[in-house]
Amino acid sequence: MTRQQRIFLRPLRCLPFFLFGTCIVIICIFTLTSKRLPVKDDPSVEIDINAFNDLANKDAFLRHADDMHRLRKSIINELSQLEQKRNKLKATVQTLEDSHKDLSTQLKDMEHELSQIKVDVKNMILTKKEIFSEYSSVPLPLPMLSDLSASTGTHMNLNCDLNSCFDYSRCSVISGFPIYLYPTYTDDNLLIAWKSAIENSNHITNKPESACMYFLLVKDDTKINTQSLEYWKGDGRNHIIINVGLSSLTSPKSRAMVAQTNRTKFDRGFDIFLPYVDVLPVDYKVLPLLLPLRKKILLSFYGQSPTILSEGEKEILGAINKLNSSDIISFITQCTAKSVCLPDQWCLCSDHHAVESERSSIFVMIPNCANMPSYQFTYRIYRALINGAIPVLLGDFYQLPFSDFISWEKAIVSFPLQRVTELEYILRNILESDIMSYKKHGRIIFNDYFSSVEKAAHALINTLRYRINMPPPPVPEAVSTLVYDEHHPMQTFQSRVDNGNEILGPIEAPFPSPSYQRNFTSFLQFSHWSHSSYIFPYTPWDPGLPTDAKYHGKL
Repeated sequence: MTRQQRIFLRPLRCLPFFLFGTCIVIICIFTLTSKRLPVKDDPSVEIDINAFNDLANKDAFLRHADDMHRLRKSIINELSQLEQKRNKLKATVQTLEDSHKDLSTQLKDMEHELSQIKVDVKNMILTKKEIFSEYSSVPLPLPMLSDLSASTGTHMNLNCDLNSCFDYSRCSVISGFPIYLYPTYTDDNLLIAWKSAIENSNHITNKPESACMYFLLVKDDTKINTQSLEYWKGDGRNHIIINVGLSSLTSPKSRAMVAQTNRTKFDRGFDIFLPYVDVLPVDYKVLPLLLPLRKKILLSFYGQSPTILSEGEKEILGAINKLNSSDIISFITQCTAKSVCLPDQWCLCSDHHAVESERSSIFVMIPNCANMPSYQFTYRIYRALINGAIPVLLGDFYQLPFSDFISWEKAIVSFPLQRVTELEYILRNILESDIMSYKKHGRIIFNDYFSSVEKAAHALINTLRYRINMPPPPVPEAVSTLVYDEHHPMQTFQSRVDNGNEILGPIEAPFPSPSYQRNFTSFLQFSHWSHSSYIFPYTPWDPGLPTDAKYHGKL
């Protein structure tokens, strides 16, 4: 068969399929036009089949087309509504699935937290058992013995000490050292400052019948009618008379302590030598710098020497004058401004050259002898410390203020009178590191005890409490300043929840550091610096036990 014949016969092969398809279409059209199309529950869309019998009736055909169009729109609307409902249900299902996941995570976290709480409860039960087993045998303190001074034959005309003149029965170790301040009515600024400082103490009480000690504030040579004091009880036991003036206090002989800066009558270990403090507090920001260490004057003294001297004092003054020949030592024993002094006492110079001399000196000499008035002795120490100089005490006549717990050996240099000839040699051989240490501790002592009346009053109370072995109260809790806010939130680490497949060892709950376990031993090692009014839960200097101590039983 040729190529042209094949091309001619190709349409004839498809003719049967074409005729068959045409018959099927005719049959379908006949079937649709001869039957009625029912629409369920929608009578408005019923089709009049007879309308198709008359193909010339265009109106019927158009109505039928409109009905079909409305039917299509109705079906499309129903389908869109069903699609919307389907999307809502799908979103609801997704929300529920997410909630289920969150709840499952929360459940795991709560189960983990519950396991931690169970461990905490077990640890607390064990801790409780250990505490009861260790401290159940510690009994409460018994009532203290009454005053034994009458039975021991103590009389008020003898020198007093704590054992003979102090009534410990009023000061139980668990009482908190309550003190009562007698009312003070005055317009003197110094007395008002001392009164305010004592009233702000954490030991003050308004119940005098349960007080351990009684405070009475006076100034200078005030006549004291001790018998008018309600709780004097005849001999003034557990009383302390605080003289804030510079004159000596003349009080009747009694069992009361005396605290003052002018020491004429003084029982060591019983009475208290107060430092000089100004009524206005000194701000540390106005104090001179401790550097440079090396200054143009090594040792200086500025004051009026006595005109009436013993042979030994003349010899000492002559040795001082020989040292004055050196360029780095300045001893001025004649005031340029006229000063009122007793002929047998050292005297302060009131001109400004004294302050300039001390600020340009490394060391300042202070005679610690009988012809140096006690108030002048404390004032010279005050002035040396405020000017950044190191006090050099020549002699040991006076006890230093608050020497019960202040480590004065870290801030001053002390020599006997016979070593006056060796002052230059010894002082020039002190290293710069030691000079800095002396200055640093002197500045700390000044800031903590000499810079204001409030700090001096608190030091006085702490001295009394320390002497009778009373622990300080716990330090009050303080709320720390918040450093995070809504703009700077705190960053936290989200730990991975353990699914139980990992074994990291036994779970142990965190426990706090030991707190307040040395209430009655820490006061034996009294703090030397500013925080001595409180006891802390623990410090970096607490003593420790060997690591194997717990394996060898308990005390």
